[in-house]
Amino acid sequence: MSNDLRQLTRSEVLNVFGTSTPNGNAQINSVRADIVTCHSLYVLDNAYFKGTIQSPLRLAYGIQFPNGSAAQPSITFVNDNTTGIYYDGVGMGFSSGGAEVMNVGPLGTSMSGPITTPNGLDLVLNPSGSNIDCTGHNLTNVAGLFANANRYEVIAPSTITTTDATPTVLFPIPTVPNSAYTLVADVTCADDTNAASTGGFTLIGKVKNIGGVLTVSAPFASGTTIIDNPLLGITAYYSTSGINATIIVTGLPGVIIKWFGAVTITRQLF
Repeated sequence: MSNDLRQLTRSEVLNVFGTSTPNGNAQINSVRADIVTCHSLYVLDNAYFKGTIQSPLRLAYGIQFPNGSAAQPSITFVNDNTTGIYYDGVGMGFSSGGAEVMNVGPLGTSMSGPITTPNGLDLVLNPSGSNIDCTGHNLTNVAGLFANANRYEVIAPSTITTTDATPTVLFPIPTVPNSAYTLVADVTCADDTNAASTGGFTLIGKVKNIGGVLTVSAPFASGTTIIDNPLLGITAYYSTSGINATIIVTGLPGVIIKWFGAVTITRQLF
């Protein structure tokens, strides 16, 4: 065979494919020649294809891609090579515009942003599975009350640490104009100094916001309090700050106390 690929003869081209009956055209190094249908094609080194495969691609075995990255995913699209799928060394990442938006790995699935649904559709979580673990996170962000109408119930957990008797905000509860609220808060604490004493509070409050002016009904705080003797003197109660209802906790001097609270907010608009 000629060493100059530009001078391949038709018979040499056919011999490369081991064929003798022409059926269609092939291009090898800018030489066009008729070939026949091949039952098998073996490529012993790298193969390069320019253009588009015009028939369905069927694979008898697997297919492997380079790892890629969020900025340059391995599997992309004709009109956007920064959106696609890649491997991060542990799991499979999905990127959009060069940034990861979702990751699926051995520890589960994570999202880089909130999960949203179209207006009017419900978001169903674990309809037949186990409980949803929201440890340290809001099931529904309290700020979402600003956008919601009618009545909504949310749980907004928060945690702080006190080391003295200074009243400290556990967390604020935003309100919106012309709305009424019933608040039921559960506050618990643990004495981190002696690692043995605890306290618990259940607080009930009724709040209303009329034209941006927040008022509360007396008594603002009521419910149940259970405190171990070494923590006697600690308090947890409702207060206000502007248009926010707040939960205030007060610790003890020289005592490290860890606090955790969650409030159920039921709202009705006027």
